[in-house]
Amino acid sequence: MKKAKMSSGIEYRGEAQYRVRIKRGQVTEARTFETLEAAKAWREQVIGKISGDEYVDKSRERRTTFADLLDRYLEEVTPTKRSAAKERYLIMAWRRELFAALPVISIESSEFTAWRNRRVAEGKASSTISNMLNLASAIFRTAKAEWGYKIDNPLIGIRRPQAEPPREAHLRPEMDAKLIEACREGPPWLPYIVTVALWTAMRQGEIRKLRWEWIDLNSGVIVIPHRLAGEAGRPSKQKITKTGHGRSIPLLDQVVSCLRKWSSGVSHVSGLVFPDARGHELALRRLKWNGRRRAWR
Repeated sequence: MKKAKMSSGIEYRGEAQYRVRIKRGQVTEARTFETLEAAKAWREQVIGKISGDEYVDKSRERRTTFADLLDRYLEEVTPTKRSAAKERYLIMAWRRELFAALPVISIESSEFTAWRNRRVAEGKASSTISNMLNLASAIFRTAKAEWGYKIDNPLIGIRRPQAEPPREAHLRPEMDAKLIEACREGPPWLPYIVTVALWTAMRQGEIRKLRWEWIDLNSGVIVIPHRLAGEAGRPSKQKITKTGHGRSIPLLDQVVSCLRKWSSGVSHVSGLVFPDARGHELALRRLKWNGRRRAWR
């Protein structure tokens, strides 16, 4: 059947197909309706909004997928964070979801609610699920506030899983000795790192970055700067402590004795207290060892 023009801007394209095309300046909109009345009503509404400066062009939101937002966030925002490596892993996990291919204007809260329910049913930790949801929420907030996308945050109002009660474990004096003894079955540096961790409460990242110039064994103190030194002695952007502020840590006799003994048998070339075989920071996350369990036998 030959296409027939019904009225200005409306075209009849077959049974129950009335196509409306509106072009005003840089704005172009097109949509197909089943009835002529619906087509006319929509055309008048859109033209009125454009003429009254109320029209909101969401063509970019229709072209942009959730995956596009994830990629941009990964490129522009994630590298500025201390937890960049972990966040990159979470973003790639979101990218594998089917609804990542949907336009951002089409994504609804139900997508994330269903995702949350599936993960809870799979037995995932509540903190893992909440971290994923919080990241997605941050991405939508950034897209709206900083990148100018005309979208709502579909994560608003979505309940996070109830957190598990905190675990408390206190070592008895005899357990300390058993733990250190069990550590001797692991790498040579392990009993020393565990001793430092037990008696200073230093975080893993702080211990891995610990340098000899920060330690004064005679005064019994470790002074951690807020940033590592960069080229030409200038501070780098890499933070050491979790808060980004330097701190001083008093050393008990056990730690002083431990570090003196370790110092006499390890190379000081790299400046690191606990370097790997190449003189780099230890990758403790790769350690596969069951000493703690043995210490509790």
